[in-house]
Amino acid sequence: MNGPLVTVCIPVYNGHTFLERCLQAIVKQTYTNLDILVVDNQSTDDSGALLAAWAGRDRRIRVVINDTNIGLVPNRNRCIALARGEWIKFMDVDDVLAPTAIERLLEAAGSTYRMAICRRLFFYEGVDEAQRILMEREVRRYEVRELLPGRTYITPEEVARLALEYRGRNFVGEPTAVMMHRSVFDEFGAFNEDLVQIPDLEYWLRVGLHTGIAYVDEPLSCFSIHNGAASAANLALRSFRADRVDQVILLHEYLYNPYFEPVRKLAAAEGVLGELRTLFRRRAVRIAERAALDGRSTNPSVRDHWTQWRNVGQSRTHLRPPGDALLPLAAFALHALRVRR
Repeated sequence: MNGPLVTVCIPVYNGHTFLERCLQAIVKQTYTNLDILVVDNQSTDDSGALLAAWAGRDRRIRVVINDTNIGLVPNRNRCIALARGEWIKFMDVDDVLAPTAIERLLEAAGSTYRMAICRRLFFYEGVDEAQRILMEREVRRYEVRELLPGRTYITPEEVARLALEYRGRNFVGEPTAVMMHRSVFDEFGAFNEDLVQIPDLEYWLRVGLHTGIAYVDEPLSCFSIHNGAASAANLALRSFRADRVDQVILLHEYLYNPYFEPVRKLAAAEGVLGELRTLFRRRAVRIAERAALDGRSTNPSVRDHWTQWRNVGQSRTHLRPPGDALLPLAAFALHALRVRR
């Protein structure tokens, strides 16, 4: 088939239950010039045997097994590093694609755009009715088709406005709804491995603020929500990492990451940049205090909050103004004082 090679990146860990459905959706794509890359993150189920059988049947499928379990976000970045295609189509093992998904995303991108997304559906498995209703209400209201009706392209300026107005809301979608040109990763780097719940949102914004986003208002991807999903598994960490640290990291990127300069310019023009800085400092102090207190816990998982916060803070001190750079030190002092009591 004429057309660019597209690498479909599938990070896998114990995905045997969903692999068959996932791979069937990919090999049945109407666009066939595919490099189907599966990176197994040391699965302990039968994923390896199933992948080997699939690789034997379809020569487009490559299987790479990590030496150790490196975590979900690092494994997604490893997929990107190993990709051979001009375009990279993300795919989570428990999600599915419509047969025309890759073809339509390529058409939408054309020779102009480097990031293309589509509308997505949700597939609920073993999820109670209350959670389903909450998901539908909270997610649907922030979809592109609701925020920018009738659009086929979101300009960088509109991405900045949506990022500022709906901070922390993923109006782009999950990885399975997104395809990007390889040059994006050379220019903007990889996914932020310090983020637990929203590494995809941060990356979509980091890129879209400069490239804009082509949009296909067709339900070409289906995001699976079930108790074993990464999103469900992250609920155990939400009280500290996802709901607290992730949001502060995102605020930090808004305020200090060079790629988020368009958001800062818009915030300054609208007179809210100072409010964002104040909010960031207040939240960072609260989290530092919380982490210091958790560091005294007898529960190892809770006690680890202190180590996690120190790691996150240390990796960002060079981006902070002098006052904010003292936050990890202040938290350490609080931690030391309270431990001695």
